Amino acid sequence: RVFEPEAADIDFEVFDGKAVDAKTLIFDYDGQPHFANRQRNRSFTLTNSLAFGGRTWTVFYSAAPDFRATSGSGQPTVVFIAGLALTLLGFSVMLAQSGTRRQAYQLAGQMTAQLRLQQRAIDFANNGIVITDPNKPGNPVIYANPAMERITGFPLGEIVGHNSRILQSTIPAQPALTELENALAQGRACHVVLRSQRKDGSEYWNELTLSPVRDDLGQLINFIGISEDATERQKAEQSLAQQVRRQSALAGIELSINEQLELRTVLELIVAETASLLPAGEARVLLWDAQREEVTLSASTESRRGRHFSTEHVRRSGGASRWIVDNRKPHVVGDLRNDPLPVNPTALQSGLRAYAGFPLLAEGETLGVLYALDMKPRNFTADDLEFLAALAHRAA
Repeated sequence: RVFEPEAADIDFEVFDGKAVDAKTLIFDYDGQPHFANRQRNRSFTLTNSLAFGGRTWTVFYSAAPDFRATSGSGQPTVVFIAGLALTLLGFSVMLAQSGTRRQAYQLAGQMTAQLRLQQRAIDFANNGIVITDPNKPGNPVIYANPAMERITGFPLGEIVGHNSRILQSTIPAQPALTELENALAQGRACHVVLRSQRKDGSEYWNELTLSPVRDDLGQLINFIGISEDATERQKAEQSLAQQVRRQSALAGIELSINEQLELRTVLELIVAETASLLPAGEARVLLWDAQREEVTLSASTESRRGRHFSTEHVRRSGGASRWIVDNRKPHVVGDLRNDPLPVNPTALQSGLRAYAGFPLLAEGETLGVLYALDMKPRNFTADDLEFLAALAHRAA
């Protein structure tokens, strides 16, 4: 009967803490609480508080009258049995706690490994990643991955803790920057392509995707920005668009020729397209008179700008124009200081720093020269030279 809870002569009840009441009762051996009626129908009662497992437990022992009648040593037996049961209970609690602790360690290990994997993925990402804190003055960068240093040239120490506007500090106002500022002020996402500046002063195109981060209450806590160096793609897109514009201009010139417009009108159109689409600071067409061995000005963009070019300064021999006429080849100089031909002092005084001259060839004769002129050194690309050759052919 001692070990049959429904008919037991003894009972013990376990409470969580030192209070003995219904709220703290967590275990009752016989299922009938006796702590409230300690003296009624119970010949023996005892209350003990024990500390183990990092907590305090209170145990209430009691015995029925029949149990004392059948045993002359009821109290030791009750204590022994209750202690044995309590030991089993404590062992079960500690075992459960131990299992829970192992599970917690395993879960923590898994979470730590996942966080480390995510950190490595961010650190080795090709795209730049920044996190800002909009709740601090200036919305400073609080995290930047190594790719940001590679893209911008700024050390991470000069990015973290600073406003990201440092990357656009010397770039003139641009619509994309206004869109970004509005998104930051309104706490919304946006996607923009910005002209940005590296630490060494060189410019690049920054494709930026901005995303707001909110807490469970919907409050804005961070912005995440993902940057990609889109310079090469932007150059390719601009080059393609420029090629389309140039082909359209050549088609327009062909139409003007077919319509048999006045020669000067067509040449004026050619120099205008040269200056606009190359682009060049100035453009002009010089016609060659083989009998007199001299050139005359036929068309120039300078006249449209209130400037006047005089052919008096064009040398009959030794200069670029005569060389192009005689050799029937283009002459391209990216920096006038490196011109292999004798430099015309007048050209230097006028501020000329680079030029490309193409002969106007028709039926084996040189009819003149098409010039594209710049007031600063430049690199004439293969596409530039191809466009100039096409314009010179149509002018001829």
